[in-house]
Amino acid sequence: NAIDITIHIWYSMIVTGQQWDKCIEIFIKLLHGKLDLQTRKDFLFEFGKLRIYTHFSPKTSDPLSGWDILSVDQVNHGAANDDLYGKLFFYLREQFGMFIDRLQKLTINFNLYDEDALKLCKKFKNKRFDRIYVNNLSDESYIGIKTTLTEFRPLLNVNNPNATLITLFKDWLNSIPESDQGKTMEGVIYKKIDKYKRGWAHNSSLLNANNVMTKISNFIIEASNEVNALYDHAQEFEKYMEKKGANETAKQVGLRRRTIHKIVPKRVGVSMKEDEQNNVLSLEDDRDRHLRFDVGMQTFLERYAEWEIVA
Repeated sequence: NAIDITIHIWYSMIVTGQQWDKCIEIFIKLLHGKLDLQTRKDFLFEFGKLRIYTHFSPKTSDPLSGWDILSVDQVNHGAANDDLYGKLFFYLREQFGMFIDRLQKLTINFNLYDEDALKLCKKFKNKRFDRIYVNNLSDESYIGIKTTLTEFRPLLNVNNPNATLITLFKDWLNSIPESDQGKTMEGVIYKKIDKYKRGWAHNSSLLNANNVMTKISNFIIEASNEVNALYDHAQEFEKYMEKKGANETAKQVGLRRRTIHKIVPKRVGVSMKEDEQNNVLSLEDDRDRHLRFDVGMQTFLERYAEWEIVA
């Protein structure tokens, strides 16, 4: 929700005259609506032919959760190094600036629908698309991968050899198998132990029974948090795809899953380089580790799949 306020603050900085007054009006009403968490606020604002509807439910969210935290952290102007929300403002202003620049140079049409995904497929039955991203609609808690492939395949543009359906799986692996979890945890501990040994040796005069146990406890918690990111679950994912009939369904409808991705990484934070796509995360940098685990919202069990038309 705070992102909405950020957008309107930024937008009000680049308009003049009556639009400035209108933006101030929007901001005041939005802010008032967001502070009143007990009611739902619906507003309509008009800029000539442009009509903006806002719908806010009584809930809160962290604006950082919707953006790449490492990209936000790379902002090196306008905010202190550890002021991530300040950096987010300048990061968004840059992104929106590029977005508006592209809008002015290109012809782009936006069609927004509030429809059930399967009903929307039927509404689009005469349209074809070069790229379709369905988020985690393919999770079993929604419509599943078989239905996703069957319903969205006809919407891909057969005349474009690069036409792609992108699926995200969030709930495919509830937990890492205990045997693998133990092995991964052991690897994490071995990697971290030298660092902790050096730190403890340097501060040995300050150690006592209580803070030693605290440090060990923190050490184990840190290691546990890294297991998901460092666990190589590629084989587990292949088994899941087979179990859910994804490969067979793809073959039936004329799709195949890419072994080398062209658009999105297979896992959050993993390189797109061809020979590194199946790697696990590298967390050697302490700040990256902090941003991913303490600030970021990923579980690191998410997996993407790209599907292309079989020629």
